[in-house]
Amino acid sequence: MVLKFLVYCQLFVSLLAYDLSRFPAPFQTPKVNPVFLSRYNLNQNILIPMVLTCPNNQDWGLTFDDGPSMATIPLLDYFKSQNIKITFFVVGSQVYQYPEILIRAYSDGHQIGLHTWSHTSLTSLDTESIVSELEWTSELIQELIGVQPRFYRPPYGDIDDRVRSITSAMGLTAVIWNYDTVDYVLNSNPYAYPEGQIEMNVQQTAQDWRLKNNGIISLQHDIGSVSASKGPGVVQRILSSGMNIKRVSDCIGQLAYK
Repeated sequence: MVLKFLVYCQLFVSLLAYDLSRFPAPFQTPKVNPVFLSRYNLNQNILIPMVLTCPNNQDWGLTFDDGPSMATIPLLDYFKSQNIKITFFVVGSQVYQYPEILIRAYSDGHQIGLHTWSHTSLTSLDTESIVSELEWTSELIQELIGVQPRFYRPPYGDIDDRVRSITSAMGLTAVIWNYDTVDYVLNSNPYAYPEGQIEMNVQQTAQDWRLKNNGIISLQHDIGSVSASKGPGVVQRILSSGMNIKRVSDCIGQLAYK
């Protein structure tokens, strides 16, 4: 309890160290910024291919969505102890609240991707709002760690050609997944699955995947402590299968940042 209090105090102090006053309020669709719109030719008719899987059938692109949060800290500790590097698709509003955790994730060698500012379905938004959701998040990330991600994940995997066209014009590549752990259910109902079910499902998937022609990009969540707590067990099952855990950028052989 004392340790958790000290962590909260450290995060509060770190937040005061950054001037984030120019950024939108958390968890609201941010207002349109004309400067953002002027950066891109949104009338281009281009569609950057989406990333759905790792090309090599021995590679597992481990990804966590919706953070950073306090639940991310034990994950980072575990990944560091195992020398594991993964990809975090972060929500701008969460980064606003926990900047120090984002900085640590990046410093530890993890890939950072965009997951919008307010976690709103992109297909429900107009063009200007889509740009704002992604660009404000990118701006905040650059403010804190000095890089702009090239990859984003649309909330709920909700994407269509209109969204792809807009984000392609922004130089962004969508990353979806081909294996969903469905761990998010545990944050609202910790007893939704029998104990160890998610880990066993991962192990079975890894074993069955040996005859496939491609690898895996999986979906997990670090917004809640219950879902995040499944991370170490999932990693152990993947490694025991002989598959390699990689950042998405590494498994597809592309640069992570602009």
